[in-house]
Order: sequence, then structure tokens, then C-alpha cells
Amino acid sequence: SIGMVWSAAALIFLFVTKAGMQKRLPKENAKANRGSRIQNTWKQLTSMSRGSILQILGLLWSHSVIGFGYFVLLSWVPTFLSSQVGMSSPRMLGLLSAVPFLTTAVLACFVGNIADYLIVKRKWAVSATRRLMMVFSTLGPALGLAMLAMTPTQATFAPLYALIALTVSMGFQAFNYPGFHAYVQDVAGPSGNAGLLLSVTNTGGVIFGAVGNLLMGVMVEKTGTFASVFWSSSALYVLSFFVWCTIMTGEELK
Repeated sequence: SIGMVWSAAALIFLFVTKAGMQKRLPKENAKANRGSRIQNTWKQLTSMSRGSILQILGLLWSHSVIGFGYFVLLSWVPTFLSSQVGMSSPRMLGLLSAVPFLTTAVLACFVGNIADYLIVKRKWAVSATRRLMMVFSTLGPALGLAMLAMTPTQATFAPLYALIALTVSMGFQAFNYPGFHAYVQDVAGPSGNAGLLLSVTNTGGVIFGAVGNLLMGVMVEKTGTFASVFWSSSALYVLSFFVWCTIMTGEELK
């Protein structure tokens, strides 16, 4: 029910915004602009430089890792807590599973302001700011997932330890918003293709996350523990860090 209310509010806002934009544009130019934008989009995609193509592939990989990590934690955290950590109370299980995701939502409000402060007040380069945000959003989850892989399941403090590790893993995901998502808009430039670019990378993230989720299930079934799942996820985030620092130059896609 909450999702339906949220979707309805988003649709209302979308139509109001669209109506306001149409009023400011001459009607005779609307169709022409729509057709020319489609042609220009495909022309740009087929004539991009090697550096731009590498950046798109880097964005696709980074978003895939984000989706993979999110899907794994969202799907397997309750099972991990109940089967490995010994959480049997449904109420506590729900609370411990929700806290890490709530942490992400809260931190996202602050890290976005930090990024803006670095750019506006401290005069940092935009690309340097995005890279710093991505350092946190890749190595932070990698650390949290490595901690989860080493969870002392037999210890009395295992639930608290798992909660801290999960919070680290998900909390640092908040840096994706002023990092990855803002970077997409930065490199898309005035072409207006940021939405298209993000939709392409998001599709890759969903597919990789869904397929990876199935593979993780097979790993858990064969090994009987979640250690291999968390170690593999951590390694993917570390690789994403190196890909970002190597390929993502911050230059506008051309």
C-alpha cells in the first residue's frame, strides 16, 4: 500500500512537471525536438570515442556490482541471521534486517551535502569529488562484507557483530548517490542523455544482481555457509574500485 501511494505521488509530480515544461516550449517545436533528440542520441552512441565507450562499460560494471551487492544482502540477510547467527525471534530478525537499509537512507542525506560542500565551498574538482565518494562506496561495502565472512557464528556477540558488519556494508552504499549517480549526470553533459545512460546501466545492474543471486544460492547450498558468498561479493567491490580509478576520467561522453 505504501508503494502504491508513493507511485501515485510520483506520477502526479511527473505530470505536473511535464505540463509546466510544455507550457514553456512552443508546441510546433515539441515534435521536432523529440524527433531530433532521438536521432542525435543514436548518432552519438554510434560515433563515441574509445574513451567514452570505456567509461560507459565502467559505469555498467559499477552499477552491476552495486545491484549485485544490494540483491545479495536484501535476499540473504534474513536467512544468514537465522541459520548462521542463531536469530530465532521474527521481531528481532526483522529489526536487524531493516537497520542497515535504514542507515543507508539516513546517511544519503548527509553525504550528498558533503559532496556539494567539497565542490562549492572547498573548490574541489567535480571528478575528484566523485572519485572520493566512489572510494567510500566501493571499499566500504567490501570491508563490511569481509567482516560478514568472518562472523564468529558461535560467539554470544555474533548478532551484534553481524549487525555492525551489515550496517557498514549498507551504510557506505549511500555514497553511491553523490558518487555514481551524480557522475552519470556529469559525464552525460548537456546532451540530455543522462536518463538513457542510467537506464542502461541500471538494466545491467538488475540482470547481474538477479543472476548473481541465483549463483550465490548455489554456493550456499554446496558449502553450507555464507562465507564464500560474502568473500566473493567483497572481491567484486574491490575490483569495482580499481575499475573506477582506472577508467572513469570524468570527461564528458563524446
